[in-house]
Amino acid sequence: MSKRKAELIRAITHIPLTDGNRGKLAALDAVWTEYRELCQRYVTYFCAEEPPDPHAEFIFESVLSARWQRVAVQQGAGLAQSWRTQRTEALAVYQDQWTHYQQLSAEEQAQRQLPTWTEWAIPTLKAVCIQANANVVLQVADDYAPLGLEAAEQGQYDFWLRVSTLDKGQPVYLPVKLADYHRQALIERDTQQQCHAQ
Repeated sequence: MSKRKAELIRAITHIPLTDGNRGKLAALDAVWTEYRELCQRYVTYFCAEEPPDPHAEFIFESVLSARWQRVAVQQGAGLAQSWRTQRTEALAVYQDQWTHYQQLSAEEQAQRQLPTWTEWAIPTLKAVCIQANANVVLQVADDYAPLGLEAAEQGQYDFWLRVSTLDKGQPVYLPVKLADYHRQALIERDTQQQCHAQ
């Protein structure tokens, strides 16, 4: 058993990126197009061919960076694992219903609906959500100086989120403005970390 203390992870969700300019959003759209196709291939692969493995070797070629490809493998494996688990549970319920139905008399069967199984469709990716952990945010906070941002610009947003694009070495920086409940969650996180450190 690991001696590391259990750590409570709280997501700070739904921070809009609509303040990004058109060029940045277009760059993100290009990444999303490539990422969606790659991630979908891994979802299908892990659902239909091999057991989900977030550490699997890359098997599909992509113009995305190795980091993006690893995320695609991890997300594909996670989605496929969830799909497989839920499908297995649903199949078990169907098999129990079928076994029970078979044990009924002909008269009882006639009064009930015959259990049927419909094969599940493989999940399809439809929307994008960027997830950034604390390491990314801290790194971006340190990137203010290289960006050459003026003080007024720095004060307008809480963070800048760096996202790799299809152009190697040309990331985009997205402005992130936190709502009050985001700030409260960060305060609670910092308080918990200070308590653990003592």
